Amino acid sequence: MLCVKIFPGHHIRTVSSLLAMGLSLYFIIWLFSSSRYESSSGTVVNVLLTVAIIAVGVGLYKLFATLFGSIISRKRRLWLAGIHIVLILIIGLASLSPSLTSGNGGSGKDKVLILGFDGASWNVLDPLVEKGEMPNLKKLMDSGAYGNLRSAEPLVSPLIWATIASGKTIEKHGVISFAYPSYYVKCSRIWDILERRGESIGLCGYFQTWPPWKTNGFIIPEHVAPGTETYPRSLGFVRELYLAAKNRKITPTTGILCGFSAVRNGLRLRTMRLAAASLLGRLFRPRDYVDLDEHYRKRILILRIHTDIFSHLAGKHPLDLAIFYTKVPDNVSHVYWKFMESEKFGDVPEEEVAKYSGVIAECYREFDKSIGQLLENIDDNTTVYVASDHGFKACEWAGHTEAAMSYYVSSQKLMELIGLSNKVDAFHQARDIHVKIHASYTDETDSIVEILNSITVVDTGKRLFEVEKLFPGFIRMAVDSSNKNLLGKRIDLVDSQIEFSEIADRAQSMRISGVHAIDGVIVMKGPHVRRNQWLDDATIFDITPTVLYLLGLPVGEDMDGKVISQAISETYLESNPIAYVPTYDDRKVEKEYIGDIAQYKEEELNQKLKEDLRALGYIR
Repeated sequence: MLCVKIFPGHHIRTVSSLLAMGLSLYFIIWLFSSSRYESSSGTVVNVLLTVAIIAVGVGLYKLFATLFGSIISRKRRLWLAGIHIVLILIIGLASLSPSLTSGNGGSGKDKVLILGFDGASWNVLDPLVEKGEMPNLKKLMDSGAYGNLRSAEPLVSPLIWATIASGKTIEKHGVISFAYPSYYVKCSRIWDILERRGESIGLCGYFQTWPPWKTNGFIIPEHVAPGTETYPRSLGFVRELYLAAKNRKITPTTGILCGFSAVRNGLRLRTMRLAAASLLGRLFRPRDYVDLDEHYRKRILILRIHTDIFSHLAGKHPLDLAIFYTKVPDNVSHVYWKFMESEKFGDVPEEEVAKYSGVIAECYREFDKSIGQLLENIDDNTTVYVASDHGFKACEWAGHTEAAMSYYVSSQKLMELIGLSNKVDAFHQARDIHVKIHASYTDETDSIVEILNSITVVDTGKRLFEVEKLFPGFIRMAVDSSNKNLLGKRIDLVDSQIEFSEIADRAQSMRISGVHAIDGVIVMKGPHVRRNQWLDDATIFDITPTVLYLLGLPVGEDMDGKVISQAISETYLESNPIAYVPTYDDRKVEKEYIGDIAQYKEEELNQKLKEDLRALGYIR
């Protein structure tokens, strides 16, 4: 009776929930203090922990609803309820999930782990390593070999990663765009060579691995894959979650279903906390919120999710070749470089510099944590390669000035105006425009080059673009730097004239401040790798030959790279002379692909490519 008088109506339920929350918090603190949970075993303890977590969640929600329910819209209360349910289920399931032990140790067999960090650059890494902020990379450097990894033009990520995986030039592997299906690659890649020998592989995020195929291991395709197919299919939640996050369509239902699968596949508590913060952040954005606040945080979250799941799978499945790829360094360097080196731009607001100058360093520290986590399951017989496809530098044309905007053109609009939009896809790399000609029109490459070269500035008669045919089907172009202050001037197109401002890409000139540099990163550590050795002349063509050699396999004579002998101990080199075979491309095996790949015709792939590149900021 006393309770009813003091707490009328539904408040009794609220107080009961808060009391249960308090007792549950006490139980959780007691359980985890002095390592009691680690020393406990059995289902009963896990069930009690799950109940306690749920009770805490219910109490927090009741408290929040009581204090703020009257001032928050119904839609937001439903969102909170959804997020709340997701967290209760996920954390509860996490406490019931058994821990995994490594499946890789003790076999005595040579294995390979390749960690691909797109765009990682020594000019960012060196100061962080010196300050002790990259401890896991530093351990690899101290016990292995490291140096620059010389890339090759064009500095376009999917083309370079295809070279890294095959040891061959663009003309040989045939990859000339982002959304390039795995069955279009013209040569064998390192995993193809090992699969034919019956070896197990695990691939996460690598370009040209969609559609995936049945293999001894697992495959999670790249970020620009048009579908959600994975192998095995049970990993499809990774792609579903990525696409939902990219399209900003994460619902409570998606969160529950994908969260359940993620926990079963190794999602860790710190990642769950970051996911919860991301969801709540979307719900309660401050008035001064801008896309820059979310851009890097979302990519850190994706990196953590992929790291958790990959490390879980690599620990569960014995793998001969494991490859993990992330594009985070590249993504953030394009956008946030002007805040890190604001003195090179001169027009960056001080408040933005204060807010975002440390973003790139934060993301590098995150991938160092990923390195540490991904090394947990390796043994002493594993050779580790940390590599990037290129480095980064400040873009001298970036900024908010009219002069800078003279060098940025909306590639999409330009192709429409000159009647090529049905024949090509065009995307940006800073001020460069890369033009990929559709397969059915590659024989028109020279005539398309002529069309692009015919575009001139009316006042001066100069060509607007510098145009270069890199090979049939692929063209690189950029506004000729001798053209100054083009805004306000007229441009002569194929059969019309326009103001340059009609194709000027103001948003792109303000957004992109970091551009690709020719030298990437290579770090190697393994049983046959020299310690603390600087590498002078490693290239993107050399990784696959080196991997093959250290696995005791011959190098393909048709590969364009060499074994990185400088990284390998003299004893091993002397006792294991490099052997060669003419090629690995004469033994290709038909693969059983996952999903209905016939549904994706070239036109549909091109459209999906445009959508993905637009979302990434490569086309406008």
